[in-house]
Amino acid sequence: MKTKKQQQRRPGDDNAYPPLDFGSAPRAAVEAPAGFRAVGMSGALMEFAKALLKHSDLKGSGMEDALNLAMPLWNYTIAMERGETDSRLRAEVVKGVMSACKVGEEAADETVAKAVARKNKMFPPEVQPRGSAYMFMRKEVLHLIAPFNYDRLSVSDQAVPATGQDHRFFEQLAALDEVKKDADDYREWEKRGKNSMRR
Repeated sequence: MKTKKQQQRRPGDDNAYPPLDFGSAPRAAVEAPAGFRAVGMSGALMEFAKALLKHSDLKGSGMEDALNLAMPLWNYTIAMERGETDSRLRAEVVKGVMSACKVGEEAADETVAKAVARKNKMFPPEVQPRGSAYMFMRKEVLHLIAPFNYDRLSVSDQAVPATGQDHRFFEQLAALDEVKKDADDYREWEKRGKNSMRR
């Protein structure tokens, strides 16, 4: 049986997820699972807003707009995890997205679905520590390597002319072959070569 106060409480009114424990260990002492890192609640919301700015339909919007939209979407995803969502709450969130993104209801509903999926990927509910002031955020590494433009390459069918250094190299190589034929001491030949290089 729910009390009157509990019945009046709207899903998502409390965006503290998981419930905060102000006696919890500092972040440096929080050991995150492999592939995750610990972030504070405000940092988690900020990262979620950045993700919306990059991956949703918030074209032309700034960080402030993204944060304003991230907060109700964040609360909505938490309400979903708690089983506290209903059609009325979904309609309110969709209406907010319609206004912020200047899109129709169908497009806004798709954006909400994308945001929920994105939040669950970044902060999987099953790995979150309960009673902690921190959340575990998935580490994501993006390697953006632009394809090489092979049209920039120009291949010449003419031989590259030899330089004076090239000629000296071939002369020394030929002299080394002669030394090997005559079975001379290599160390003596090396000394002669170094002396000739100093001249």
